[in-house]
Formats: sequence, C-alpha cells, structure tokens
Amino acid sequence: MVASTGSSRETSSPSSRAIWLTLAGCRGMPPASMAAIRARAFCSGPGGGAGAAGVRAARERGEEGLSHQLFAVRTLGLGGRLAGSALPDYLSGLLIGHELRAGLAARDADAPLVLVGEPALCQRYASALALFDLAAPRLLPNTAALGLWRLSQSF
Repeated sequence: MVASTGSSRETSSPSSRAIWLTLAGCRGMPPASMAAIRARAFCSGPGGGAGAAGVRAARERGEEGLSHQLFAVRTLGLGGRLAGSALPDYLSGLLIGHELRAGLAARDADAPLVLVGEPALCQRYASALALFDLAAPRLLPNTAALGLWRLSQSF
C-alpha cells in the first residue's frame, strides 16, 4: 500500500500564494513500476475504483471523523461490500480524502494547487482533487535534486 506523509504550506509572496502539498511514499513502497500500476488502478474500475470510493467517503461523510471511518474499513471487507484486495486502495483514498478535506478547508479559494512528490503518488492526489471538483493541480517533478542544490548553496 502506498501511504503519504503530506504537509502543506503557503508561499510567502502574496502574489504567488499557493498551497503546496508535499508527498512522499512510505518504507516498503512497491517499486516504481508497481507504484505506477497501482496509481492507474486507484481511481479506475466500476464507480471509479476503491481509491475513488475512499476519497468520496471522506469528502461526503468526513464529519463522521477519520477514526470512525478507519474502523469501518475492516467491516467493508468482512461484510463483502469490498473485496479484500481493494481495501488498501480504499484506505489510501480515505486518508488522502481526509487530508485534502482539511487542507482545502483552510485554503484561499483562488490559491493555485501544486503537488510535489513521487509521480505515482501525485497522480493519486490529482485524481482525488478531481473528485473534489477542483482543476488539475500543477505537478513539480524531480524537486529533490534542485532542493538539495539550493540547500548546498546556502552554506
């Protein structure tokens, strides 16, 4: 399962205020090719796939609370409402959906969205943002090398 450690920050310049979502995979993440396959499957399939169902659950019923919805994930599998193999994607969608719900609530409505992170995980977040009826975010690939270079120049 792909997990995220996301954070958001605003840029300091008022003219370029943006919400930046930084995304990273967890240890044990599948190899890049497997991650890309899972990202494509995240929101595909009947009804948008299990990942999309998790995002929609967070978007539509997030007021129930994350802990309540996390506990309910197991019952979806036990009750046969979701296949056991779909539960990781549903859980990922639920977590992403709750993170976006919280971040978007604090966002200036006209601030652009920028995703920074591993491409397959950014694709999951972009798909989730579409389920929140938001325009496609800007994706910034390969920012780690530039960030390290800038850090080295500051010393």
